[in-house]
Amino acid sequence: MRTLAAAVLSLALLPAALAAQATHGPGASPHSGIDAIYATFSKGYETLDPAAVANLYTEDALYLEPGNDVVRGRKAILANFTGFFDSVREAGSTVRIRFEILDRQVSGDLATDVGYFILSRSTKDGRDDTNRGKFVVIAKKQADGTWRIHVDGYSGVEEPGGK
Repeated sequence: MRTLAAAVLSLALLPAALAAQATHGPGASPHSGIDAIYATFSKGYETLDPAAVANLYTEDALYLEPGNDVVRGRKAILANFTGFFDSVREAGSTVRIRFEILDRQVSGDLATDVGYFILSRSTKDGRDDTNRGKFVVIAKKQADGTWRIHVDGYSGVEEPGGK
């Protein structure tokens, strides 16, 4: 009986957990399938799990990283996140990411989100560094009903007064 009670409690807390990873502005209604992407993305950063993050992308996804060519396909995106998480791990650091969704448009099997991300990095010597950026994501609903990122583009935002 305790297992059932724990499972029910976990399900009851799920919307709160999703909300902690992505906040929604007035132009962005919550959507459980799309918000699950951000929750898993954030968890992947916490645990430095590149496969968890890369699996959020469609097989033929496009990843638009600032200053680089377009990265095509989940396999290449996995390599990108593996390199990043390996560098974080080797430095003895941790990273966290959260999202603020300003605008969301959902039409059939496609959705577009525009917002900000906040990336925090803590180093083993106790330094904390936080960066803010903007993003646009186009998500596609898959045949199995899950949502995956098809296009992901982002860039940094300079804080007032420079950094």
